[in-house]
Formats: sequence, structure tokens, C-alpha cells
Amino acid sequence: MAGLNFDTYSSFVLYVKKQKNLTKEEALVLLKEYHNNPTEEVMNQLMDGHLPIVLSIVSKYKDNTTADPMDLILSGLNGLFHAIVNFDFQMNTLFSTFAYSEIERAVRDFIRKLSHPVKIPERIVRKYIEIMKTRKMLADKFKRQPTNKEVMDELDFEISEYEMQNIIEACQAPLSLDRLVDAENDENLTFKDMLVSEEKKKKKVEADIEEEVLKEAIDSLPSKYREIILERYRPTENGKPVPFDQLPNKDHDSISQMRYMEDWSFDKISEYYERKLNRKL
Repeated sequence: MAGLNFDTYSSFVLYVKKQKNLTKEEALVLLKEYHNNPTEEVMNQLMDGHLPIVLSIVSKYKDNTTADPMDLILSGLNGLFHAIVNFDFQMNTLFSTFAYSEIERAVRDFIRKLSHPVKIPERIVRKYIEIMKTRKMLADKFKRQPTNKEVMDELDFEISEYEMQNIIEACQAPLSLDRLVDAENDENLTFKDMLVSEEKKKKKVEADIEEEVLKEAIDSLPSKYREIILERYRPTENGKPVPFDQLPNKDHDSISQMRYMEDWSFDKISEYYERKLNRKL
């Protein structure tokens, strides 16, 4: 994202509002282009087009931690970057869903390290993050776990193997799930609460995906069949489907004909759902 111009949370919000949001189709085209020929220009477009996700996640956490919002933003941007680089087109999921998960994981990892039970200097935490990012990058590149020397050679700062090992051990000490995220402000938010919130968010994202797939499936039906489904299952006071004899019937179809069209539509919707999400409706 060359040319980013923000140094405060407020200026980041303004920057995000100026960017063009990408549709899922536009994002998919750019992702394929980047994976075929990685360029900074395409990466910038993908990053800028998904900044609202970073903003929404940072906004959710920034008031529940002592971390500088700019550090949370940078962590979120790193998560978005890795989501773009590591997106697998075979995952059968939307990129925005995958990116949300990766960005939130990056932000939460930063908060977890910042809220370590033993206060660790920020410079050590940052080195630890860079070491782990580099190790993951090399593991993806080599298709195996890299050696310590390979990691050290790739880092932007000099470090001995002994020092690197000490940093890793210090930052990986156990962290209680009942520990407060922000003990100083006593907001009573624990890491266990954050995990529950994450699960709820995941379920909502999955529900949104299912709803989108079902809408696509219904839209793919022939117009007459689609009209029957939408009219028969529109919201009603008693919560039951509208009877066939109360449906619009400009072609004077019999009830048995309309029932056949409904059954046929359900079969097509189920096939579409299973093909898209790789599970039965």
C-alpha cells in the first residue's frame, strides 16, 4: 500500500472512507491476477479495497485494550496482507470471509502478546512477531519448517540464535483465558470472552454466506418458478407458507402443477447449495 497517508486512528478512518470498496467479483479477478503475477499495484488495490474489514475489527477491539490503535491497525494490515498472499481458491469460501478471519487473528495475537502476564518490552514483542511471521513465510515457501539460521538470514535485524530462542520462549509463556484483556481499565473482558465473541462472529459470517448462496440459487430459477417460491414463502402472520390457491396465478396453473414447480425448484436450490458450499441443505 504505497502512499498510505495516515498516522492516527482518525486519519485512518478518513482514508478508508475515500477508498473504493471491491465487489466479490472484482476481488476475485484481482486475486487471480495477483497470484498469477504478483505486483505492488494489484496488491495495493486489494489492500485498499478491503480496508473496511480492518477498520471494523480494530474498532471492535480498540476500546478494550491499552494497545495503541495504530498498532492494532498495523496488525490488521499485516493480517490482510497474509490473507491475500495465502488465499486458496480451492477453499470454496469468499475471500472477504477468509480475510476477516486472518485480520482478526492478527489483531488478537497482537493484543494477546501485549497483555502477556509478564510484562515484556514492546521492542521484544515486535521482534517476536517478525520472527514468527518470517518463520511462517519460509515454511510456506520451503514446504517445511525452516532452520533457525534461515529465519535469522531473512530478518531485517541482526539477532543471535540464542537471543532469538529466548525471545520465542519468553513470548510463548502460557496465558490464562480468564485473564483480563485490559486489566488497567478493568473492563471485565477476558480472553475467554473474546474467543466466544469470535465464535459468534464466525457463525454470523457462515449464516450470511448461506443466505447469499440461497439468494443466488433462487435467482437462478426460471422466472415463473422463482415467483412461486418467493410468493409462497414470503413472511406471513402465522409463519406458514402461503396456500397454493392464494398465490398469483396468471397462467391458471393447477395446484398439482404449482406443487411440481415447487418440488423441482427445491431440488435445484439444494443442488446449487451443495455445489457452492460442499454440504447438503
